Amino acid sequence: MLEYGLTDKDKEQLESPKTVYSGFGRDNSDYIHLYVYDMEDNYVDDDIFPAGEVKFPTPNLVDLDVGTHLRMMGLELGEYKVKYLFLRRLAGKKDDVLTNDDGFVHIGKAQVRMVNGRTRYFSSDKEKLSEGKSKELTPKKLQYRVKQISPNRREIKVDIQDIKNVPYQKDFASINKDMVYTPKKNVANAGKIKFDKTDGNVLQFITGNNERGFTDSMVGGQIVIPGAFEYTVSREIVQEIIVKDVVEVKRPDGELMLKTGKKAYNGALKGKPEPVIEQIAEVPAPDDTWQELDRDDDYGSVCFVGDTKIKLSNNRTIPIKMMKPGMKVKTEQGYAKVLKVVKDNRPYGDKLVRIGKLITTDHHPIKHRGKWYMANEVGTEFKSPSLDVWNLILDKHHTIYADNVVSATLGKWRSMEHFLHMRKNRINMLRLAEDFNEGGPGGQGGGGDSGTGGGAATSTPSTIAPTNEWIINEPVPPVTREIINDIIRVQVEDGLDDIIPDIDKEVPPPPPEVVWETTPVDYVATIVEILDNNRVRVDVSYEEGATNAGHTGEDLRNSFFDEFYVNYRKNKVSRLNNYMVSEHGYHLAISILDAPTEIIQTDPDIVPYNMVGDKTARYFKFYKPLPDEVEEGDLVYFVEEKMEPYEDKIKLIPFVENEDEYLFLRVPNLNSTTNPINFRGTSYKKYDDLLSSDTSTNEDIMNAVHSSSLLDVQLNIDYTKRTNKLSADGSITDYGFGNFVNFSSAETRLRNFRKKIELVEKYTSSSLALNNVSSSAAARNELDTKKRQVINSFGPYENFLYTNSGSYTSSSLGEFYDASWPKESSTSPYTLYHTSASEFTSWWNTWIDYSREYDRGNMDRLTNQLPAHVNQDTQNQVFLDFMDMVGEQFDEVWSYLRHFTDINERVPKVSEGISKDIVREVAKSMGFEVNSGNDLVILPTYLLGKDADGATLNESPSETITEEIWKRILSNMPFFMKNKGTVRALKGLMNCYGIPSSLLRVREYGGPDLNDRVSYEIKRKFTYALDFKSNEYLITEWKDDGTSGIKPETIEFRFRSPISKNQVIVESEDKWAIELTDNGAVDNLGRLQFSISGSSGNTFITSSLLPFYNDEMWSVMLTRKLATGNDLTADTATQNITYELTTKQYDASREQVVYANSSSISTNTSDINTAFVADRDLYIGGASGSDKFHTTRFSGSLMEFRLWSEPLSQSVFDNHVRVPKAYNGNTTSSMYDNLIFRLPLSDNTNLNTLPESLDDKSYTSNYFASASAREFSGNSFRSLVDLEQMKVPNVGPARRNATKIRLEGTRLLGNLSPQIRQEVSGQSFAPVDSNKLGVFFSPVDVVNEDIIYSLADINLDNEIGDPRDQFKPAYRGLERVQSNYWKKYSRSNNFWDYMRIINFFDRSLFDQLSKLVPARANTTLGLLIEPNILERSKEVVGKIPEFENSYFENAGHFDDGLQLSSRISSSREPNPFMFSSQYLTYNGAVNIHNSESGSLGTLGLPSLVHLNEINPLSEYSSTYATASITFGGTNTEFTETSQPFISSSRLAEHNEEKRFFYDSEADAVINNPNSSSFHPSEHQSMAYESKLFRLFYKQDLLTKDNTIDGKEPVEITITSPTKLVTQEPGDSKLKVD
Repeated sequence: MLEYGLTDKDKEQLESPKTVYSGFGRDNSDYIHLYVYDMEDNYVDDDIFPAGEVKFPTPNLVDLDVGTHLRMMGLELGEYKVKYLFLRRLAGKKDDVLTNDDGFVHIGKAQVRMVNGRTRYFSSDKEKLSEGKSKELTPKKLQYRVKQISPNRREIKVDIQDIKNVPYQKDFASINKDMVYTPKKNVANAGKIKFDKTDGNVLQFITGNNERGFTDSMVGGQIVIPGAFEYTVSREIVQEIIVKDVVEVKRPDGELMLKTGKKAYNGALKGKPEPVIEQIAEVPAPDDTWQELDRDDDYGSVCFVGDTKIKLSNNRTIPIKMMKPGMKVKTEQGYAKVLKVVKDNRPYGDKLVRIGKLITTDHHPIKHRGKWYMANEVGTEFKSPSLDVWNLILDKHHTIYADNVVSATLGKWRSMEHFLHMRKNRINMLRLAEDFNEGGPGGQGGGGDSGTGGGAATSTPSTIAPTNEWIINEPVPPVTREIINDIIRVQVEDGLDDIIPDIDKEVPPPPPEVVWETTPVDYVATIVEILDNNRVRVDVSYEEGATNAGHTGEDLRNSFFDEFYVNYRKNKVSRLNNYMVSEHGYHLAISILDAPTEIIQTDPDIVPYNMVGDKTARYFKFYKPLPDEVEEGDLVYFVEEKMEPYEDKIKLIPFVENEDEYLFLRVPNLNSTTNPINFRGTSYKKYDDLLSSDTSTNEDIMNAVHSSSLLDVQLNIDYTKRTNKLSADGSITDYGFGNFVNFSSAETRLRNFRKKIELVEKYTSSSLALNNVSSSAAARNELDTKKRQVINSFGPYENFLYTNSGSYTSSSLGEFYDASWPKESSTSPYTLYHTSASEFTSWWNTWIDYSREYDRGNMDRLTNQLPAHVNQDTQNQVFLDFMDMVGEQFDEVWSYLRHFTDINERVPKVSEGISKDIVREVAKSMGFEVNSGNDLVILPTYLLGKDADGATLNESPSETITEEIWKRILSNMPFFMKNKGTVRALKGLMNCYGIPSSLLRVREYGGPDLNDRVSYEIKRKFTYALDFKSNEYLITEWKDDGTSGIKPETIEFRFRSPISKNQVIVESEDKWAIELTDNGAVDNLGRLQFSISGSSGNTFITSSLLPFYNDEMWSVMLTRKLATGNDLTADTATQNITYELTTKQYDASREQVVYANSSSISTNTSDINTAFVADRDLYIGGASGSDKFHTTRFSGSLMEFRLWSEPLSQSVFDNHVRVPKAYNGNTTSSMYDNLIFRLPLSDNTNLNTLPESLDDKSYTSNYFASASAREFSGNSFRSLVDLEQMKVPNVGPARRNATKIRLEGTRLLGNLSPQIRQEVSGQSFAPVDSNKLGVFFSPVDVVNEDIIYSLADINLDNEIGDPRDQFKPAYRGLERVQSNYWKKYSRSNNFWDYMRIINFFDRSLFDQLSKLVPARANTTLGLLIEPNILERSKEVVGKIPEFENSYFENAGHFDDGLQLSSRISSSREPNPFMFSSQYLTYNGAVNIHNSESGSLGTLGLPSLVHLNEINPLSEYSSTYATASITFGGTNTEFTETSQPFISSSRLAEHNEEKRFFYDSEADAVINNPNSSSFHPSEHQSMAYESKLFRLFYKQDLLTKDNTIDGKEPVEITITSPTKLVTQEPGDSKLKVD
């Protein structure tokens, strides 16, 4: 067998059983080599196939189909041994390549010729080949040459062939070399890395496309995250010094340090950049020539194309090729002067990059989003032909605006190395190694040409895309804290004289300035384990790295870092898995060395030996001696073993495929929740029933259904919008034809449509002419059919001309033409002008000229591509027409190709963006299947938006409405995917259907309810408030309440004031007022004041200093009551009365009251109390002319002005603050009895024209009926949105609730124990949360909302918990609350009108909603009919029997006393005690012989009938009077199917008959029974034998009123699907199934 790898003995000593992530299968170079042997180890066959041909179920598992592999090798039968080798190509492969004379690999096709019996290859240029000028190509294997073999055959020298190809050379040079790896950034966020949240020593990064990621070779390597930390140090800033190329620093110990040095050009050749330390970021413009700069500095190769526009100092722009020295250009820091304009020729082209309009060379530094990049890192790279390039040298700044992109000029940096180092991304410069070799930019490029030669002068750049790994001589050093400290120490200790000894001593430097600087520091760690391709384990966690770096910035352990790189030794030979492959097997390498590149000759007589060839040679030492068959000159390549070989024994059995004889179909699961079939029955309809009774509507339906368009997907093409089709700058208009005409003729399309319209006009006029001709129906139908066929043949553009109407518009969105056929009518469906009308003639002449102009300028038209002698010859018109026909077909394909990108343009409008015909499929591809609710919609409504009579029902057809809903859903699909399972997603879907959330409610129930927790429901309320400005005010009366006979005891309102000034809000003429007082400062602070003016002077109370002028709504309440706290019963002036002014402001964003203040005053002064109760006019907005209060009327907004006949409590006022529309009082009857006057001020009317429209909205009429508006100039109402925090009445566990979060604490029951749990939750006794969810139309929901407004947080437990009600049929407390609430209703609500609303919405809404709710939610969808929250059914369970307990007392020992006997007198009952009971029976009617509508009595029809005659004995005597038997038998042989059996010995199982008993025969005659009883019947209903037995009875409705147990007829118990089971002791004793 094959000798491969280590011996078993060496394996035991060298290998350890450690699992290592190999990464096999993630690299395109991975392959499998399969060897097959017979059972005696004789070689049979071998084969190589790529790793992609095997399956990887998991990253750590390879699925090998050995049988298939052997059969593919031609083996069908027998026993074999197999050995799989899992390898990765390192350098070279078995493939052959063709090279030209210069050694470059030929790219493309080649010609093969047989010359003298020998196969020879030539470049593929046929013309040069025939002339004998084509160059010959040489076939070579892409392998390496064995140059020398040692005598012991264990060491060899291998070198490359003369193949100039970068990957070929680089792969060989990188074996066992230090490499640096950086991730690809070819997709969004690719290459970013972060620390794992669960393991601080694990790093994971986002892989890009075709990213191999981490490999096992990286174990032991160094991973670096640049700038991961921030290190703050102090340093002395001495002076900005220009650093030359090489600066010697005199250290105290005599050490020399290189500060700068080699250029990036040389660094790129070596593959490793020199470290650079600069004091400044810029250098002055060089004085040497451009040629010197270009020779010494690779940075000089970065240039612009000649048309690049440069911004001058005056903001004008000119091409760079027109720039002259002395011009001033605009720079990033200001302005600069041009010293030189540099021009360079690239005869063989160059790699260019396009960034917007800017085109520059690939490595040109440009600024993108505030950071410097090389152009190829942000733009699109392409190869250019020969061209000239330009650049500038400025006197300062060294940046310009090139095509509005900030770009660097020559002198900005010394080199590309300098640029990359200053950008803190030194590793990127290594990419230059892909484009340069020893010969510099024009040297060995690799890649090859197509036979044009090669070499230094004619080489072409490499066509192989660079990888993300680079060879380096030693690891790229990271920036660490120690390096920074060393730099600072050098600058401080050595001083300026030591660093720059040549500085002029006569000019002393300025004194140093100590500054604190924050410097980025790299994260550095060693990789200890590869977990998978994008995860590694390291030896330094983020916390340890931050400590080592002295990190002073923010904690970024949970953040992504933008970049990282890995220093590692690729293909470590010490791993003993590197093999050289020859024709004679695999040879394990144990040591690899580079050949020496220099030889020192000591003998002067010896001519120096040219060792150029040895620069690429390498020495290999092997585990075993090479076979004798391996000779010098052989070709070899190198691979790496990625996994242990797999060996197995296989027995192959011939495979016989058995064909199934039968095809079994699965029974459909019609009960599946994902079943697309809606089981909604429809009645059978005929053709005429499907159509409308209106003729024109039927024609429109026919046109829509029988359209001849063969396209399933109609594009959204804008036929009116002008494009730049004819000129890039838009100077020539295309009149909109450029959107759909490319290869065909616009004029021909217009003329073809006119011909069709003329045919339609002809058929229409001919049909109308036959209207009054008898027997012309067939002819008219034929004409109508022809007309319909013409209309159905319209293409998309013709449909637009026929059905659309428009006008010319020009705006920022573009220029739109009136391109449709002129229409007579202004509404759809439009009527076209006749072709003989003047309006049409004018339109036609204009647009036929437009179309000709477009056709002449459209160079893509097929006929314009023909030679002039063809397209200018009038005799070729038929051929030219045919070319236009072909062009129109191509236009259709062209249009679809142009609109492929529309799939990403998801806009709600049907006529724009993605086609409506593929919305369903696109949504389905995203995991969301949209539905249509039009399965029961009639055709006129579905296609035209009309009813069955042809009348307009909707503005748009149901089909269009559904498609628009689908497009809205698709446009918002990211929102739905992110918010799926939340209320936001449900409400968003409702918005797509156009249903407001106030109509279709989303209700959650349950939640934790511990102790006296109050449930709130957050709801957005859209309302209005009345604005007051200038002298506007409202006037009403201030008088006694008609019920209590005293003035109101509470004044309540909400206000908003944006203006800081003294002003009156409410005033009772000159008696009292509530006003605002400014503090006089420039702020929003002020005081709220209540003032009373009596004969003895003014008395007032004020609030604290609060921001009343912050333009937010404030709630105000003024109450009065006795000083003892009791309510007033009379307005006696001498009473000691307390006036209390309370104001609060609620912040909806924080869901809490942020400002609250209350102040009061008590007084028994007669004139003060008298002033408050004096009858006056009440001015809302303030009165004018009074000098007792502020004279300025109110400026701001008011709403919800109320007067109460009771002093409201603070808790009630708090609810009004949170819910402005709530009007609950102190008791359940307050909202009806005590709210005596209410102005919501949300009418949204014009108070100038309707000044008396502000009516009192309270439920009593004992106060004033309205308020009058004065001085208002129009509609002064402003819209307002309140986020209400509504208290929800406690109606038990099913009350709705939006507060579902549990904030639980825990407590200990005793000492901790290992056997018993001592910790219990703080809410262990709180009710379990409910998964009930409601999304429904509910007419009762409006009533419930009003109950919440009226009763707020009433606890119904207090109303239904009276123990006296246990055996009562109702709850007395709840009845009282119901009575108080329903007093305000004068008539019943018509719920049917509300429920009919559901007919106007798409029926698929609820199907879509069910896809967005959580799977565990118990969801109620649709129309909900339920009792309101004040309804509570009650059934008495175990009702106690009622009896009368008569008490009797004996007279004594010698008296007669009470005698108990069976009969005391004949007038009384015979027994002294009476017992009564009930036996409930149910009566039903059996329908056997009734044929009424809807009856199921067809079983009563007799089975024995008479045919072809009338049967006088049957109830259905004439049913079969005209029937006959057409085949077999006679009319008289029709008998019953089975012999009837009648016997009185068989009794019915269920039926009983009532038998009556009479005292005499006379009673029987008159049917006067004395008694009766039930006896089994001899008769049984035929329906009883049917499975539909219960349908033959008119059943009694079963409710909770007549069930046996007094409960609901149907009881549903919801249980949690979660089950707790015990398990073995361990971390937890509970397990959840």
